[in-house]
Amino acid sequence: MCMADYADDRPTVYSAKTFRTRKDRRCDECGRLIKQGERYENAFMVYEGHGSTFVTCEHCKVGAQWLLENCGGYLHNAVWADLEEHIAEYPTLAFELSRLRVGRKRLWQRFDGAGLMAIPPVPRTLEEAGLEKHG
Repeated sequence: MCMADYADDRPTVYSAKTFRTRKDRRCDECGRLIKQGERYENAFMVYEGHGSTFVTCEHCKVGAQWLLENCGGYLHNAVWADLEEHIAEYPTLAFELSRLRVGRKRLWQRFDGAGLMAIPPVPRTLEEAGLEKHG
């Protein structure tokens, strides 16, 4: 089951914008340092009267996009926990989703040590894989 299904309430305010960073920032999803000049998403939300800001690198946005397309949403700071459940739940998509897991564990660094991996494509949707959503 998708973690977004457990969210009782939606934020009263939500705004997400993509920027090119002028200073190094840390991705709230994978923990990687987003270097000056890279693009990132800055999401601001007010939930139960408290404001929060989340920074997400372009690489982690791929996992978030998959959850958005297949689960109708995602929880910030929980993208990878949710994807881990889906890897176990959908063996047909496990390889594609696991490629994202490997990238995250490597903090999106190339295997040859020559910088960042290319931003991966969004894996197939459940519908494209001929699967139905559980739950």
